[in-house]
Amino acid sequence: MKPVILVSGLLPYDSGKTFITTALGLTLKRRGLKVSVFKPISAHSLWYQYREFKRSLSRGVLFGRDVAIYMRMGLINEIDYGNPIDMLIGVRDPTRYKIIDKYLDEMSNTLENLLLLRTSIPGRRYFLVKKNVERLPNPLKREVLEGVKVFGNINEVSLEWTIRYLSSRVVEDIILRAFQKNWEKSDVILVESFSDALIPSIRLSKYVTKLIIVSPSRAYEYQGIKLRMFVENVRKTEFLTSSRFLSLFRAEYTLEVEPAITPVALQLEERLVEDIMGAAEECKQQ
Repeated sequence: MKPVILVSGLLPYDSGKTFITTALGLTLKRRGLKVSVFKPISAHSLWYQYREFKRSLSRGVLFGRDVAIYMRMGLINEIDYGNPIDMLIGVRDPTRYKIIDKYLDEMSNTLENLLLLRTSIPGRRYFLVKKNVERLPNPLKREVLEGVKVFGNINEVSLEWTIRYLSSRVVEDIILRAFQKNWEKSDVILVESFSDALIPSIRLSKYVTKLIIVSPSRAYEYQGIKLRMFVENVRKTEFLTSSRFLSLFRAEYTLEVEPAITPVALQLEERLVEDIMGAAEECKQQ
């Protein structure tokens, strides 16, 4: 099989998935392989990634910072197939809450603050959770309502509908179709999961040849067979987390990750690179 490397994060935020994936992708490209990064699902904050929101409006397609990095590095060329599902997440005005704990609780739930969802296959569609847009601080509310008009094909939906949709077979099919497109044109596919989810889509597990769980300073490497064993025995999707997997399976190899200013400067272990190179070359010869 072609090397399909799944990069998952141990922490809900800032595990270093994008940094490691970019470094690995650029290294393999320099060695002469055709590399595609596939980020099936991404979620990004309107507040913390305001610049990317403005860039999205100017380009006419919603995307976040991670995808912007991959596009700039030449690891994603077609945004619709490199990132078929994208979510814009909002913030709330704390002055509207009598109990600050309620504000903190609602702000900690990503999906509860979903503003806009993009799906890209077979064509771009946008789903606007207007109730959540109305909860934005006033300047942002006006900007979002006016700005998203550039995307066209906006469907106003409820949050409840959107959550059901994201867990539906339709979304799984979108992800798989986008993955197949990357499979056809690449020697190696690097799949980045989201948050601390072990895998962005259960149906991708049969393709994964290697799993790398990353955290600040360490990365844990597993063969794909262990991922499939875990997925087949988990009954509830909320248990499909990197931390739960890590607690049950021993890594084949633990990588030390040193700090680096840019992904280009990150020194990856040669053993990992050679292992992927060898698998790609073997696949080409078959």
